[in-house]
Amino acid sequence: MKGGDGKLSGLRIKQKRFADEYIISGNAYQSALRAGYSEKYAKARSSELLDNVGISDYIKNRMEELQDEKILTQKQILVMLSEIASGQAKETIVVTTK
Repeated sequence: MKGGDGKLSGLRIKQKRFADEYIISGNAYQSALRAGYSEKYAKARSSELLDNVGISDYIKNRMEELQDEKILTQKQILVMLSEIASGQAKETIVVTTK
């Protein structure tokens, strides 16, 4: 829920966006840029965002939720991408006509 101070779930909106982007990419600098921080700020302080207790707790809790949802693990994603890149991925497509 958003409060009058621009906070969402105890985090500022940009902080939450940063955390969500970091969960996807694992790259603090790129996550800061995608969250709307300036390039100068992202270069100087993106790693500091990860030290913020609220942000790190949010990331930890969200990662646990995602794990509980039984989505693909990082290893499964890397294996799948590796198979695609090396041409080993096989998928059967059935086409029917009427």
